[in-house]
Amino acid sequence: MKKQIITGIISAAGLFLSTAPLALANTTSVTYTVQAGDSLYKISQQYGAATSTLVSMNQIANPNNIYVGEVLTLPFTKYTVVAGDSLSKIAQKFGVTAASIESQNKLTNPNLIYVGQVLLIPQSAAAATSSTAAATSTAPASTGTPAATSSTPTGAAIVATAESYLGAHPYVFGGNSPAGWDCSGFTSYVFAQNGITLPRVSADQATVGTPVAESDLEPGDLVFFSGTTTATAATNTVSHVGIYVGNGNFIEESSSQNAVVIASLSNTYWAAHYFGARRVL
Repeated sequence: MKKQIITGIISAAGLFLSTAPLALANTTSVTYTVQAGDSLYKISQQYGAATSTLVSMNQIANPNNIYVGEVLTLPFTKYTVVAGDSLSKIAQKFGVTAASIESQNKLTNPNLIYVGQVLLIPQSAAAATSSTAAATSTAPASTGTPAATSSTPTGAAIVATAESYLGAHPYVFGGNSPAGWDCSGFTSYVFAQNGITLPRVSADQATVGTPVAESDLEPGDLVFFSGTTTATAATNTVSHVGIYVGNGNFIEESSSQNAVVIASLSNTYWAAHYFGARRVL
């Protein structure tokens, strides 16, 4: 039997195993089967994918309800390294950065990859299924380099910050920190983390920025609701606020659940109380 001998040349560009061309036949999509105890947020943290991306890709009607045995498509391609590959060459072929592949696969030495090694390739912006997915799935993790060249944060950055607080957080009227906040305390905190100061209460937040039609909503827009409290039921004044995340969903601090959750604008309750939206970015 003839033994194949692979010689490597380590360079700044990576480890080149040969000069054979990169083949895309050795790629497969990546799926995840929901297990007992899973939540969409938990899965998003495990794989480094934004919750809104998973919602959009899998057309999930209610992000708070996923089921054991449900198969979710993840925003990655599984790629098996072949002779001739380097990390930079693979990244160029898929239209992503080498840093994003390195981060996703927790490579200790990006200059050393091996024939037969399986890598998860983040989805490129061109292949993303929504503007939120495009903005979040291709960004290199923890590189210290801003995703936007402008000092103004993007809607994706606002959504990413908001989603990082998904889960249990006490509802505290007048609160303005993760230790306890109300709906407008949550939104003002999220925007403050991105360098934008909002008025403290939801009714005042509904006066900043520019009005946006529901059909023109973009991730990062503020969405408002009226009549959600006894005091505002008869006056049709703003009483609740959340942040639009895409795909007809918004993120909010829920007083009934004492948690930051994702809800649907098409939900009967929210649709009946929808007041309008504002864009402050």
